[in-house]
Amino acid sequence: MLERAENELENSTTWQNPEPPMDLRIMEKDRANCPFYSKTGACRFGDRCSRKHNFPTSSPTLLIRSMFTTFGMEQCRRDDYDPDASLEYSEEETYQQFLDFYEDVLPEFKNVGKVIQFKHYQ
Repeated sequence: MLERAENELENSTTWQNPEPPMDLRIMEKDRANCPFYSKTGACRFGDRCSRKHNFPTSSPTLLIRSMFTTFGMEQCRRDDYDPDASLEYSEEETYQQFLDFYEDVLPEFKNVGKVIQFKHYQ
């Protein structure tokens, strides 16, 4: 699958994400497994999710946990029950910190190989 994507990129054709599995509707009705994790490979609740995360044996996706964190993000996680905790940290400041992180990390990934997509999930 990765070779096909690289060929499409080199031939200047538009590239899109692979089609979802045919049994996706079955996964959404499954209450034991996390449907969001099944679709994307990431879940915003992480270890706190009440549903099961099935890790694939092999995948073309590289997942690096907790690679981008800021003091504001950590403070908000600690104070989940304090809705005012996030007011001390502006979205613009966090966004600028993410841009700095992105500009620093992406060239390092490109030194190792071709980067098709670079996504970040909280």
